[in-house]
Amino acid sequence: MNGFIPEDVVAQVIAANDIVEVIQGYLPLKSSGRHYKALCPFHAEKTPSFVVNPEKQIFKCFGCGEGGDVVTFLMKQERFTFPEAVRYLAGRAGISLPSKKGTQEGEGRLKIYDVHPLACDYFRQNLRRPEGAKAREYLESRGVGEEVAERFLLGYTLPAWDGLLRHLGQRGFSPPLLEQAGLVIPRSGKQGYYDRFRDRLMIPIQDGSGRVIGFGGRSLDGSLPKYLNSPETSIYRKGSHLYGLNLAAPHIREKGSTIVVEGYFDLIALHVHGFVNSVAVLGTALTGEQASLLARYAKRALLTFDPDTAGLAATRRLVKVAVGEGLECLVVDDLPEGKDPDQFIREQGVQAFGEAISRAKDLVTFLLDRRVSGFDLRTIDGQEKAVNAALPLLAAVENLVMRSRYVQELAQKVGISNLAIVEQLNRLLAQGEKGPDTPLYPPKPKAPASAEWTLLHIALYDQGFRERIFGVLEPEDFVDPVLKKVFLVQRQAGGGEAGEIPISQQDPDVREVLAEFLATDLSAYEGVLDKVVADCLDRVKARRARREWEGLRKRLVEAERSGDRETVEQILKGFQRGRWAS
Repeated sequence: MNGFIPEDVVAQVIAANDIVEVIQGYLPLKSSGRHYKALCPFHAEKTPSFVVNPEKQIFKCFGCGEGGDVVTFLMKQERFTFPEAVRYLAGRAGISLPSKKGTQEGEGRLKIYDVHPLACDYFRQNLRRPEGAKAREYLESRGVGEEVAERFLLGYTLPAWDGLLRHLGQRGFSPPLLEQAGLVIPRSGKQGYYDRFRDRLMIPIQDGSGRVIGFGGRSLDGSLPKYLNSPETSIYRKGSHLYGLNLAAPHIREKGSTIVVEGYFDLIALHVHGFVNSVAVLGTALTGEQASLLARYAKRALLTFDPDTAGLAATRRLVKVAVGEGLECLVVDDLPEGKDPDQFIREQGVQAFGEAISRAKDLVTFLLDRRVSGFDLRTIDGQEKAVNAALPLLAAVENLVMRSRYVQELAQKVGISNLAIVEQLNRLLAQGEKGPDTPLYPPKPKAPASAEWTLLHIALYDQGFRERIFGVLEPEDFVDPVLKKVFLVQRQAGGGEAGEIPISQQDPDVREVLAEFLATDLSAYEGVLDKVVADCLDRVKARRARREWEGLRKRLVEAERSGDRETVEQILKGFQRGRWAS
């Protein structure tokens, strides 16, 4: 069905990968009875509606409708094709797959995932060798010992122009693929390639699940740039990841907050000194995507850098996402100018840094202060310019209660009435600025479940009722075409919770219904399950009888109109005997 991998092998791969373990690499799952819950990664929400069922090995979001098995999750989360997701999971579980290849692009992407940990191991080996003495001395000067270097997988790349190129080439990786991975560069005007990173302390960048997806290289010989980073690739986009998140995630969940820094060594220094809930941005100001990622783990983010350096559009996006997803962003703005957290802690100590954090300002308040500073607020002209500078920021706050609070703050700063600011803001919004959005996925109204829905749900969730239910139901009993498809798939499969075909290979509409069935236990029917099944079967039989009666009635009318006395008498005799079918 998938075109590349036999279905029995797909089933083996799915069975070998626990869906909870896989999804926990991306989301902070919280136990909720027999299930786990989280904020959905596929749409914006404040109340968790994303459910993982470890018993059935499926996930389901009851907000946006996405659902499926572990393969479906990776296809959606990583934008994998089906074969890519299966091959990735097979590698994770140590299962060998048939050698038949998928698309060149898909195979290349999986190999890019494969090559990064090998490059990382090569750099780490170099750090331990005599040639790595210079890098080890630098780490010691920054207070980074061997244990910390191991924790962050730090390494060293040799000054040679082709050390990594030759090392990975011996393991079957072609130079063009290494170029796609951002590890080598083609020679200008010549044939051949050379290593991107040379004579640098190497800092692996890992995603939330701990996979190495890129590198940062710190110069050791004074050459520029001081930090050289991997380019964006098919598996790495700097604005979508946070350095150190894989290590910090459990501590962020525990504390409910995170500290966000700019540099690799700021992050490492904070972890060394006990601030283990810290993460770092990757060469950018905090982006909306990164804020959305943090909101899955924490309710509060403390920014130790100026968040207003990426331009108005990026700042507005950050405010919109942070406020919209309930992430309280605070700015630690009283570190001495030019001092990063690493320097500050080395010079003034851990306690002083903790005190600086405690004085952090609300993000929007900080930005409003920045917007109005520099204007002469004693003049009408200065007040007008200050308000106009702050209005786009207020427009990005889509929560009306919070917007009202910030309007009041701005009014007090500038010295004018709230009403004047509101009128100006409304004019701006009317000119094309977006006001509060309608939720992308408004809650679906819950209609009462039909008898067919309830029976299919019970039959799939509790195999003890399957034969009884499937012995009565017929395709004609289903009005909903999707439920009819689910029934036919299950009847043809003959057994199993989702049939012989994995959920990820079902049609999308069938997959969505199956995921909802398997993600919703039968606790609502506790103690009355047998009665619910009997009542629903009675309702199905009664509707079937009404359909048959209506069909007979129509036949009777047509027979009378056409003068077919024989058919009329046959139908009437059937009614007299109590039969509803001729």
